[in-house]
Amino acid sequence: MSIASRPADLAYMLRRDGVPITLGAVSTYGKVAAADAGQLPEGAVALVARAIVVTIAAGSLPGLQPAVVFTVTQGPFAGSYAADAFLSVADGEVQRFTAYPTSSSAADLWVQGTILLPWARRTTGTAAGPAADRLSIAAAPVVVLTVADGAAGEEPVLEVEIHDSATEGGTYLPTGISFDPVTEDGDRQAFVLPDTVRRWFKLLPTITGDEDPAFDCGAVLLDVAVPRS
Repeated sequence: MSIASRPADLAYMLRRDGVPITLGAVSTYGKVAAADAGQLPEGAVALVARAIVVTIAAGSLPGLQPAVVFTVTQGPFAGSYAADAFLSVADGEVQRFTAYPTSSSAADLWVQGTILLPWARRTTGTAAGPAADRLSIAAAPVVVLTVADGAAGEEPVLEVEIHDSATEGGTYLPTGISFDPVTEDGDRQAFVLPDTVRRWFKLLPTITGDEDPAFDCGAVLLDVAVPRS
């Protein structure tokens, strides 16, 4: 999108070519497109198929920051998203940022995969995510955890472990396989699901710390053509 020469031109272009975007009680118009790898932070390439890039008028969505959830209400990208990384723009009249869908219905538009932990703010006592079938993956099953910056609480720690079962409705037991612990800094981690994990599995997040610790996070299972370890 070319940059308008005047704020009035920009508002007209976004209304003409964009779609409504809502954050809380505030709505604006913005351009939404699929993101490419060059627009994502290092380490996010595995999630490129799920990401969008949004362009809005600067300041038109007060309160917008990483991990804040907003809604695209029309068009092929309609759904709820969590804001992720803000991109540098030479013209101060526009704001451009990447975002990831928060619901499986939105993610299914881009990924032939499974939501393991829907994007949400998680606190102590958080339940496990939905069961996933590793046999639904044709290539290598890759589990990806994304955690936003700015965890709440004092000395918060997020640990996410894989629990598995022989059957979908069976008892899920800890496998001893987990992501590296995450503290207050955001993080993205990914690994190929080991062959030792049984067919059905879930992710169980555990959050510890003081003063109401909480993390904004989500996880997906992707079908990626990479060599198995």
